[in-house]
This record gives sequence, structure tokens and C-alpha cells, in this order.
Amino acid sequence: MAVRAIGDRIPGGTTGRFIPMGLLAAALAVSGCGAVIAHLATDQAGHSTCASTVHGVVPGPGGRAVSLPITPGRIISHANAIMTARRAAGIPAGAARAKLSSWTEVQAMIQAAAKTGVSPRTPAGLRARPWTPIWVVYLTRSAGGQQATSGGSASGPSSGGKAAGGPTAAAVLVAAASGTVESTRPQGANPSWFAALTNRDPSLGGCPGGSTARLPFGVLTRDEEVFTVHDPQAPGQPHALVSALVTLTTVRALNHVDPALYGGCTRQNCSLRELVWPTILTVRARPGTTLACLPPAASYPPGYKPKQVKRYFTVSVPDNGEIDCGAMPRWFISLTDLAPPVNP
Repeated sequence: MAVRAIGDRIPGGTTGRFIPMGLLAAALAVSGCGAVIAHLATDQAGHSTCASTVHGVVPGPGGRAVSLPITPGRIISHANAIMTARRAAGIPAGAARAKLSSWTEVQAMIQAAAKTGVSPRTPAGLRARPWTPIWVVYLTRSAGGQQATSGGSASGPSSGGKAAGGPTAAAVLVAAASGTVESTRPQGANPSWFAALTNRDPSLGGCPGGSTARLPFGVLTRDEEVFTVHDPQAPGQPHALVSALVTLTTVRALNHVDPALYGGCTRQNCSLRELVWPTILTVRARPGTTLACLPPAASYPPGYKPKQVKRYFTVSVPDNGEIDCGAMPRWFISLTDLAPPVNP
């Protein structure tokens, strides 16, 4: 991730490299900074309803915009998804939970839970349209369950090599529209990534994901985004105190307030309404100490002497980021949060 230093001169230039912040960790202090706060209404069943709907696109073939789905359309039922998953995993009895989501969200949750920065491999059937709605079914084998093996992996094709008698738990991805099994992967007990995954099943009612806005499939909900930055760390400064802020905006709006963040949009179409979650980390020194800014994880020319500060800020978006050795960037505060929290 390329990082631009703000408010500090570096001999020979101002552009450096920073270790990817990836799964930045967090006992999050997600505030309503720069957010538009809305109150949820309720439907006749007493469920909260979304105050707004946010539409977004992703770049498609030839640079054309492809709209992300807001609703899942015609899909197989929750019960049918579980039945299909049981057959695929060879776990005919035991507890079963299913959530409606997409591979984009599942991949991000698995990567965040692993804390390795390594992204799981996309199943072949979901590579072209990873935002396609899928049922994510988590199964656990009952004590007297039939002994069988499962096939496939959530990170790729089946590789065999299952433990004798099959897995005690498995995650099965089922295409919501067709009922096709996209992959099956053995799991441990109560995986945190599944718990963090938002259930977008429309039959549940309400406004899913911890926000007052309904977001399209293929874009992380606020709760999911918060999970990806839980327990934040400052690379090279393990004793620093770190907190995080997230806000949903568009690449176009972000490029307007800070053009340098996307490097002049030479590798990205900044005119599309592509949704993005920029993250700001506040890195604070413990009482009686200071921090180097730029931090040790950054690279800079010989002879550069980092400024000693009480705090600094990092801004990150996919594949890029900035370090600010002064105050929090005003443009971040001024951004309208498209997915404000339910309880700011």
C-alpha cells in the first residue's frame, strides 16, 4: 500500500512506502464524525426499516459500470439452502445456521478473522460476479450423526484429505438463485467470521448491518467493516494506543476531497459511483512518550529524521493510504457518511 506523508517534508520527495495495514484491529471507537444521523422507522411487525437505500456500482467489462443488487431477487428458501448444504457436506444431522450474503463479504470476514492478510481463494463459480447473493450455511455434526465426508473448500476446489468420518463442522456456499453448491469447507467451532457476517435475508425484516441505510450486496455493511478493523495496531509501534473511524462514501467523493489518495486516478476510474470504506486510525503515544512520524514501518531516504509527535493519523483505502503527522484531515470530517450507525 502506497502511503503519502502529509505535513512533514522528506528529503528527496514526499512519497514513501508503508507496510499494508490490512486487518488493523480494534476496540473500535466508531463515532458519528462526519455522519448524517437518521432515525429508523418501524414496519407493521415492529421491525426497524432502513431510512435510506444506497446504490453502488463496480467496474465491469470495458470499464462500464455494473450496478450492484440491492435485493436478492428470486432465491431458494432458507430451509432449502440448509437441506442442500447438508447433502453437500455429508452432515445430515446437527445444528444448522444460514445467512444470506455474497462472496465479497464472506471473503472479507474470513480474511479479517484469520489476521494473516491472506485472502481466501474465490470459488470458480463466483469469480465473475462475487457480489451475487449466496446462502452461507454453517453446519455442525450431531454426536450420533452419520459418518461421511464433505467435498470442496470455501477457498477453492475440493482437495480431499478430509479427516476420517468427515468434518465435525462445515461452511457451505449455496448460490441463492439456483441452489448450486459453490464450495464446502471444514470449519472449527463457532468461527468468528460467520458470527460477524450480516444476514441479509429479506424475510427477517429490519435494516441489517448496524446502519440506518440498506446497502447493496457486494459492499460490506457497517458491522462487517467494523469487524475488519477490530483490534487495530500501528506497524512498528506495538505500544501505541490505536483507535479507528470508518465512514462509507464513494470513490468519486473521496477523490474530490483528496485527489492524491488515488494517485490521480491513473489506475482507477474515479468517475464511477463505486462505494468505499476509508478508515482513519488515530495512533496515540502513551503518557510521557512520543511517537516517530513517519513511523518505523515506512521507508524514507537516508538522513531523514522523523518528527516526534503525541499522535498521528493514517488514512487507508484498498491499495493506498496516507499518514498525517498533524491534525485529522478536515476532508474526512466533512464527508457525508452514507451508512451512519444506528446508535452513534
